[in-house]
Amino acid sequence: MNAVSNHVSTIFTVTLRQHTPMIHFQHWQQGATLRASDLKPRLDAYISHLQPADLPEQEMKDTLVWVHDRIKKQKPVGYQMLIRSSNSILMDIKPKVLEYNNSGNRVQRDMWLNLEGTRYRNKSLFFGETKKMTHTKDINVQIHSFNKNLIELIRHTLPRFLAVTNFGTRSNKGYGSFTVDTADGSTGLEKLIKNSKKDAYYYDITTNNIYVLFTSMYYLYNTLKGGINEGRNNCSKSLLWHYLKKIKLKELYWEKCLFKSMIQHESYNPFPKREYHLIRCLLGLTSEYTFRMQQDVRIDKDCRNGDKMDICPFYQFSLSNPDIERSISPLLFKPVRINNSTYRVYIILKPELYSNKDKKTNINIVGNQFAVRVKQSEEIKDPKWNDPSWLPSDSITNLKTLKDFNLNEFMEYSIDMINNATSGNTNILTNKPLSRKFNITIKPVNGDKK
Repeated sequence: MNAVSNHVSTIFTVTLRQHTPMIHFQHWQQGATLRASDLKPRLDAYISHLQPADLPEQEMKDTLVWVHDRIKKQKPVGYQMLIRSSNSILMDIKPKVLEYNNSGNRVQRDMWLNLEGTRYRNKSLFFGETKKMTHTKDINVQIHSFNKNLIELIRHTLPRFLAVTNFGTRSNKGYGSFTVDTADGSTGLEKLIKNSKKDAYYYDITTNNIYVLFTSMYYLYNTLKGGINEGRNNCSKSLLWHYLKKIKLKELYWEKCLFKSMIQHESYNPFPKREYHLIRCLLGLTSEYTFRMQQDVRIDKDCRNGDKMDICPFYQFSLSNPDIERSISPLLFKPVRINNSTYRVYIILKPELYSNKDKKTNINIVGNQFAVRVKQSEEIKDPKWNDPSWLPSDSITNLKTLKDFNLNEFMEYSIDMINNATSGNTNILTNKPLSRKFNITIKPVNGDKK
């Protein structure tokens, strides 16, 4: 049947289930939840990347070809979307407040929380500066078209799209997770993720506390990317650093060493001249960095003999590249509530973010370089740090990324390390913050990996 021959007014209605709060940029407005202006363009973009071989029926394949032609000619796809929602609640986000402790280090106020018998560091900095997030109980999506075949294509595609997509600010960190609601309450995400041809992992966490859920993702993500530093004997080096040091470059010197060398006091021994690499951007580019600790900050042994230094807290590092403003992490955290006491967190890999050079969507982060600058982040009133000998150099340093990076290989390495530490085997994560706080076991969605 021709994709456009069935001109019958057709309405498709589906109920969505929201699993985690959404950080909405207009949270103060009534009904600030998932909107058609958020959902429809992204659904259209997802459909535009499908291939006929991805679909089960010939009519859907024919319709997809028609949709691709409409998008190529910049014509409307041919459907309208309306979202009705009710029972929305606003949830406060506690802002980050830094102050000085007795040791002279800037720390976060109300640093520790006791939840469900475990002591957690307060991770309000994880939420950024937004003050509110929303959670909506009832969300109904109504799609109307005069093309019945198009409706069937959307009916088939929408659940798969939602399985690998979140919405709102910091969506890749688990916020704004929605799925299609079903009569039995199941999501069928494993099958949907497989059908989307995405490699993915998952872990279960027994809690009904949303804060504990997000703290688990915080510890996991930072264990993977930048490492965790919660003070003496309570820190762990980035698994990304360990992996690259073992697999790629035995002589690997990363950006943290370079940053420290750019702001050290003139009385310290200079850092050896090295070729430094920007590596944390491989899991998402952050354009600005600061050091929270100021007293007795340890230097990596392979950078300068493992000694310590003081760091002036009033300087900020910025990274710039004329072609790259930001890059989204290739790891999408997708939490879903599977019962009243358990969340399942899917970690969906999107390595295409490294190869797509379309600047409107994604960028190629590997094989690039960034200019590093130091700037004063706030007024310096403390006489110790106001001494001119602490002033950093005005020079600009170029920092290269690696020429290639295998995300799947890195994740297999990291998950093996995490699971071994959880099961009691001794390795680099043994008795570190992640394994002490969360007894999680990470498994592959497809079931055939280690």
